[in-house]
Amino acid sequence: MEDLPPPPEGVTLRDPEDSSAIRKDIEDSVLGSMDRYVNGYAYGGVRVQLKDLKYVGPDKFSKADQQEALMSDRLLHRRLRGTLRLVDDETNEILDEKKNLTLARVPFLTERGTFIDNGSEFSPVMQSRLLPGAYTRRRVNGELETHFNVRPGTGSAMRMTFDPTSAQYRLKVGSSNLHAYSVFKDLGVSDEELERRWGPEILESNKAKYSRNTLDRLYKKAVPKWERDDNIEPEARVKAIRDSFDRAQVAESIMKQNLPNLYNQQKAASWRMSGRAIEVMQSMVKEAANKFEPDLDTDQIFWQWLSIETPSINKSASFDPDIQPEEMREAYNSLQARSGPHMAGMREWPAHWLDDQDNLGWLQWYKNYSAGRRSETDDKQIQRWKSFKARHGASFVAKPTPRRGFALMNWGIDPVKMLPKEKAPEFQEEMEQYRRKEYMKWFMNRHDFDTDQSIRLGNLAATRGASKSKEVPGPRQLMTWALDGYIKPEDLK
Repeated sequence: MEDLPPPPEGVTLRDPEDSSAIRKDIEDSVLGSMDRYVNGYAYGGVRVQLKDLKYVGPDKFSKADQQEALMSDRLLHRRLRGTLRLVDDETNEILDEKKNLTLARVPFLTERGTFIDNGSEFSPVMQSRLLPGAYTRRRVNGELETHFNVRPGTGSAMRMTFDPTSAQYRLKVGSSNLHAYSVFKDLGVSDEELERRWGPEILESNKAKYSRNTLDRLYKKAVPKWERDDNIEPEARVKAIRDSFDRAQVAESIMKQNLPNLYNQQKAASWRMSGRAIEVMQSMVKEAANKFEPDLDTDQIFWQWLSIETPSINKSASFDPDIQPEEMREAYNSLQARSGPHMAGMREWPAHWLDDQDNLGWLQWYKNYSAGRRSETDDKQIQRWKSFKARHGASFVAKPTPRRGFALMNWGIDPVKMLPKEKAPEFQEEMEQYRRKEYMKWFMNRHDFDTDQSIRLGNLAATRGASKSKEVPGPRQLMTWALDGYIKPEDLK
C-alpha cells in the first residue's frame, strides 16, 4: 500500500478513536481560547491579564476514579488555573491580583470517548441545526406555517400559521398560541397595511377576534425574564417587545433564498399588485367553507352531546392542570436537563412511564399536548395524571410537606390550592425556604472554593452572626453556614 500524501500545512490528522489525542486537543483549545479571548480584555478602563496558565491535578483518571465520580454525582474534570490581574488600562497599574485561581473546570474525556457529569455518562455527538431564517411549509392539516428560526441567544423563535377554516392568523411563541391580529394591532401595524396584505374579508374576520390580553401574554414570552417589569405601562411593554424582536438575528443568505421578494422590490411590487397572495388565501377560505356543510345546527349538537356518556369524553373533561408547561422550567431542568436540585424524591421518570413518542416522560407529553398535539397515548397519560393526583394529593393534604408539594408541581398540580386558605401563606413560605436550601446544597456540592473564596464567604457569614473561625473554613462548615442562612445564593456568584 502506498503511503498517503502528507496533510496540508496546519492540519493535524488523528485517529477518531484516539481519546488521548482528542482530550489534549480539548484542553489545549480551552487554554488557548482563555489566553486569546480573555487575556487583554478591557472594560470601563480596566484590563484583564492572565499569566501562568496551567492545568493542575492528575492528567488521567482510573476506572475507579470514574466510577467514584458517577456514584457521587460529580463532574470529572481538570482544573485550569492561573494568575488573574486587573490592570488600569491607562497607567498599567495593577489594581488587584489573584494567584493560583481556578479559571475553568474542563470536562475530562474518558478512554471510551465520554464525559462524566452529575451522575451520568454522556457521549458527544454531531447535531444538525437549522440555520437561522424563515421557512414556510404546508402542514398535514392544510394550514400554512412560517417558522422564524432565530440565532440562539438573540431572541425567541416564532411560528406564523393560517387556518383556512376560520381564516385566522396565529403567532406561536414558545408554547403560547397567540392571535396574530391582536399582536400586530397593539404593536402599531395599521388595518390599512394588513388589508393590503390579507384582503378585506380576512382582515374583518381577524378583527372580530381581537383580544387586549394578547399583548401581556406576548410580553411574557418575547421579553427575557430579567428584563420584565410587570408594573410598566402598556406603551413601555410595546417598546420592550419591539426591542426584543429587533435583537433577533437571522442569516441573510437564508432570507434571500426563502423570501426573495423581501430583497427584490420589483418582484414584491408585482406580487402585491397581482394580488396573488390574497387570492390564494381567499380561495382556501372558500374551499374550506364549501366543504363544511353540517346537517345539525349548534343547539341540536349540544343536546345530543348531553345524552352521550363515553369514557373518552369523561377522561379528558377533568384534565385541567393548574400549572402550564412554560411555568414548569424548574422541573424540566431538574428531571431532564439534570440542572438544579431534585426538589421531590424522583430523580428521573421510571422506564415503564416512557414510550417511543415521548421518551422523556410525562412532562414531555404534557408540553406537546398543551401545544396542540393529539395522539393515541393521550388517554393513558391523562389517566396517569389523575391517578397521581388522587393518590399523592390525599397524602399531601393529610401531611403537607414541601417535598410532597414539589412532587405535585412536577405533574402540573398546584399544592397550595389543596390547602385551606388560612394555611396557604405559611406553606408557601415553607416551600420557598425548602427550595432555597436545596439549591444551596446542590450548588455548593458542585463547586469547589479556593482559599480566598472560603475566607471571603467566612467573613460574610461572620458579619451576619455566624461564629468567626480562626482557620480557613472547609466545605462542611461552608455548607452549614449556607443552610443556616449566613451565606446567601447571591454570595456564590
